[in-house]
Amino acid sequence: MITLGIDLGTTNSLVGFHDKDRITLIPNDRGKIVTPSVVAFRGKQVLVGESAKNQAVINPLGTISQVKRWMGSVHRWEIEGNYHDPVEVSSLILSYLKKTAEGYLGTQTDSAVITVPAYFSEPQRKSTLDAANLAGWKQVKLINEPTAAALAWVMEKGVENGLVMVYDWGGGTFDVSLVRVKDRDFYVLGTTGDSHLGGMDFDEMIFSRALEKFERSIGKIDDPGILQQLRQLSESAKIELSSEKETQIALPFVGNGKVTHLAMNLTRQEFDQMIRPSVDKTLELCAQVFEEASISLSSLSALILSGGTTRIPQVKKRLEDWTGLRLAQGFNPEEAVCRGASLFADMSHSASGRKIYDVTAFDLGLEIEGGDFFPLIRANTRLPAQALRQFTTVEDGQTIVEIHVQQRHGQDLSSLGKFLLEGIAPLDRGLPRIDVSFKLDIDGILTVEARDRNSGISQELTITQLPALGIGTPWEVVEGLLQEVEDLSWDRIPLDLLHRKKEWLDLLLEARAVVARRDVQRKEDVYSRLREMQLQLKVSKEARRNQETSVKSVFSGE
Repeated sequence: MITLGIDLGTTNSLVGFHDKDRITLIPNDRGKIVTPSVVAFRGKQVLVGESAKNQAVINPLGTISQVKRWMGSVHRWEIEGNYHDPVEVSSLILSYLKKTAEGYLGTQTDSAVITVPAYFSEPQRKSTLDAANLAGWKQVKLINEPTAAALAWVMEKGVENGLVMVYDWGGGTFDVSLVRVKDRDFYVLGTTGDSHLGGMDFDEMIFSRALEKFERSIGKIDDPGILQQLRQLSESAKIELSSEKETQIALPFVGNGKVTHLAMNLTRQEFDQMIRPSVDKTLELCAQVFEEASISLSSLSALILSGGTTRIPQVKKRLEDWTGLRLAQGFNPEEAVCRGASLFADMSHSASGRKIYDVTAFDLGLEIEGGDFFPLIRANTRLPAQALRQFTTVEDGQTIVEIHVQQRHGQDLSSLGKFLLEGIAPLDRGLPRIDVSFKLDIDGILTVEARDRNSGISQELTITQLPALGIGTPWEVVEGLLQEVEDLSWDRIPLDLLHRKKEWLDLLLEARAVVARRDVQRKEDVYSRLREMQLQLKVSKEARRNQETSVKSVFSGE
């Protein structure tokens, strides 16, 4: 059975496959290989792709685009009284691509490789996997977009050895990766990026300038349809300036009380000035990845561009000036990621002999005393990776500690999971020796173990990109956690948590209903809140039993 390669993009998506030494990018029902990542709701009708984008002007409040930027968040869109979250909307795009591929191949497909930005956080990656499962795929793997682009370039150019930099700038995200090709294997040496920096930001710059100019002529414009039309014209202007020196944005037959023809000229020089700070930022990130990998720019043998934003002339020129290299020719940056994903999909179940050694893009560690973050595995560590660190207690007689696993990207922290280590010998603060180990395998599965040396007790948490069953947490786990919480005699709730009793009563009712109805969309949220309730109740009751002992995060030992 063929495994598909999918570029799930912010603005556009592609699907393809590799078979008999050939990559095929599959055309959609419009005959195009590029599908806009747009979903629209009109009553009971759901539109995806070109048809959704084309009706956005007349249905702006019912149209969702740029969903990729919301992956991993709790954001929801309300349309006609119904709520839609990023996982659901992305699953509709993936379902469309799945149906397109199955129609082309004449058979069903159960497995796919989906690309994600190298700088996607764990929650963002998990949301992508959840969307794929909701779309009907049973086996899903992720590959970082720059790695996929490098794979496509190296395979198609027949490169055996060398150091390449992949500059991947699409509609919503930017990534840069250094990849060494050695004896046909791929070693990612470093990666960094910004998951909220892309070509759509340039669309917004043009839109804001045009809107300001037009409103000076006719007053405030608040019609959603006109604003949507102006946004689409702004995107078209950006694209046209890649080949023309000047373009015009025109809104004919618009006015407040009288018909007015609005128009604004925009030159490439003006556009270059608008986007220069953003290009500067990408070059700073490029310099950062070289510095962190301890590699000199002179070692670079090739520069690979990926993503539609790299078609902007200023981007290409400044990259060539900065690296001193000519850009790789005969390589379509908008197809690169999907072509690489298709190759990787074929490699995953064939004896190609090639191997890809990727890195983790983030720091992984623990929350310690005072809410600080302590890293155990640093960003750009090659996979697989492992680390061991010794911690201790912060209070006399402390018999329980909470292990809070976190991921750090820039200044932002994301919680990956929590668990309790109970039964620690009640010694003076600082005496217990608690070993915490992190093991991150080549598939991105993180296993965290905490072990008390004195008592020998241990507890383990496995954080996996791939859901164990169905979508996200298995139903059996949710049901088990619900039963555990109900068995905690939480009706005799500790005084310090009494104010939350009604909230938790409501949560238990909600959780029972979600389990009874097998409500997939609310399962993960309910599970997370039940887990928080369980931890807080356990911690508070243990504290009351020991009075002087409070449960806090462990802190680093000597």
